[in-house]
Amino acid sequence: MAKLVGINSMYVPVFNSKVNTGLGFAIASALVKSVYEELKSNGKVDRAYAGVAFQDLTPDLAAMLRCPRKTAGVLVTEVAPNSPAQAAGVHVKDIIQQFNGQAVANSIQLRELITFSAAKLRSSVR
Repeated sequence: MAKLVGINSMYVPVFNSKVNTGLGFAIASALVKSVYEELKSNGKVDRAYAGVAFQDLTPDLAAMLRCPRKTAGVLVTEVAPNSPAQAAGVHVKDIIQQFNGQAVANSIQLRELITFSAAKLRSSVR
């Protein structure tokens, strides 16, 4: 049984090879489905906006910040002026360990949690 996991969005061929090789990039099928459903029902796609930049909290970064090396979460690296994050009191060097009650393990997970949040502060993309 075949299962769709992504839709190709770009392919970069490698020409120095005797076989057909290259790098392929894809959009996750779950994202495509959610965008399709939202466009179908609302005519637009709404996504939450936090106004914060972040990176994975590594053991070395945690130690540098005087936290236990096993501290899990995401390190805030930038907070946009007049953003929802700034209004909520988020600061550079804060460590985000939960979002809406869900534990945050890495930056990819936090980005998805923010993107698909039902937060009232949203930006619309048409």
